[in-house]
Amino acid sequence: MSEGRSPLRASPDYEAYLLEQWRHEAFDEHWKQIGIYAAGCTTRSRQCLVALMSSWFYAYVAETLREYAALRVAAWAGRLTLIMGAGLHGDRNVTFAGDVDFGAQATFAACRAELAGVPSPVFDR
Repeated sequence: MSEGRSPLRASPDYEAYLLEQWRHEAFDEHWKQIGIYAAGCTTRSRQCLVALMSSWFYAYVAETLREYAALRVAAWAGRLTLIMGAGLHGDRNVTFAGDVDFGAQATFAACRAELAGVPSPVFDR
């Protein structure tokens, strides 16, 4: 498939991004770059803050937990945060997944407010 001929042609930037990934079927250098393949970067840039965020119903939850464990071993203590929530991929502000409802405090918006020090009625103080 080529640019301008896919169902994503109305969004050229996203179309180009997706087609670039499709062109790299094998696990080559494209997939090993920072921002895509975090597992290969656990010993670099220890000075930056890292927040890994996923949900229990997300497609990459196992990889997120493996990456968190690897970063802890690589001595990122104090600069590493793991946030696991109830949201689904693409919508971190829903409180439920399937038949399970985690309540208002499970939304990303509520967590973000709490982390910023903004009082939130959904958290017990």
